[in-house]
Amino acid sequence: MALVQGKVLKIGSVIAAITRGLSSNAENIKKSVYISQSNDIYTNLALENWLYKNFDFSEHHVLLLTHNDPCVLIGNNQNPWVESNVHQLKNISKKGAKLARRIGAGPAVYQDEGNLNLTFFTAKDCYDPNYNMEIIKRALFRQFELRTKLTTSKDIMLRNKKVTDNSSFIGEDKAYQQCSLLVDVNKADLLEALKTESPVKPKDIFKHMNLVDENYRVSIGDVISAIGWEYMRTTPLSLSDGGKALINKQGGFHLVNPTDKWFPGLQEIRNELSKWDWIFGKTPKFTLNRSFPVPQRLMKNVDGICPEINITMIVENARIKDVTMFVPPGLSKSGFSGEIKVLTNLKGCKFSEDALKSLEDYCKNAASTDDKDKFVSDCVKQVMKSV
Repeated sequence: MALVQGKVLKIGSVIAAITRGLSSNAENIKKSVYISQSNDIYTNLALENWLYKNFDFSEHHVLLLTHNDPCVLIGNNQNPWVESNVHQLKNISKKGAKLARRIGAGPAVYQDEGNLNLTFFTAKDCYDPNYNMEIIKRALFRQFELRTKLTTSKDIMLRNKKVTDNSSFIGEDKAYQQCSLLVDVNKADLLEALKTESPVKPKDIFKHMNLVDENYRVSIGDVISAIGWEYMRTTPLSLSDGGKALINKQGGFHLVNPTDKWFPGLQEIRNELSKWDWIFGKTPKFTLNRSFPVPQRLMKNVDGICPEINITMIVENARIKDVTMFVPPGLSKSGFSGEIKVLTNLKGCKFSEDALKSLEDYCKNAASTDDKDKFVSDCVKQVMKSV
């Protein structure tokens, strides 16, 4: 019995020591809220990356708040043609919508001036998505009386619809969670920018709503203020409310100008994040395949069959690595072959509107293009647009 009591006392002492250590660490941690003065998605992604690389978050936690001009932001390992209507982005809003790829994982999201992005930076051992989402929930209730719920996937729900999307990046000794909060996003543009269905989350974007749909008085400025104050009044390693006394000990609000003058080297990061090689070139390898019935007018010397040609396109690093056309037995008598010039010309080209334009230009050159080439070109265009 004495031995058992001794073990209990030792365990109790260890727990007490850990508790004292956490309390001591919490007292040393200060919080600051940074508000970016840029609305450019590439600049704000660069700022997020710069802070992660250059700050020590062991005793200083940071909440970065940004909102961007119209854009689609995809995850590090996502295919932009699967997640978004790439060819339609230029028609969204007066300026069009930019396409960007984040460094961390996460879903594809549409953002505009009615969207607020929150990035919670901490040391790795302090990373806690539940904590971050609870800050947002408390702020929305305290300021706007919006009653929200948190799902197991760390999404904030309002009337059974999502008002947030989340992504994260966890390194060796520090981490951040980014939350995209829908305040008053243009829903028509959102529906046009994102694919309404994907293999992963069918019709997922229809499950979203804006905060203003529930409370028309909500604005981006008020949300920034509400969440910022809630963040600073909450103890860093628990969800205790420290009130004004704790707020007075924090680092406060800071308007930041994301330029090289403030953050040396930031422009170089922005340049890399806005390059085609990063946005599109990082796309995972994918294959497209479609079959097409051959029109009767092109079936010379072929009787009694209704054949199809099959076109397969392999895209790697967003460049067309290979295009092959399977010609069924018997159709070769009609003059079809797998090595048609229009296919070989595409190899190595970027999988983009430029490739489509080159196909259209090729078809317009009637002097050097017969009907079979034009038919195959049209099929290839349909393959490219099928993703």
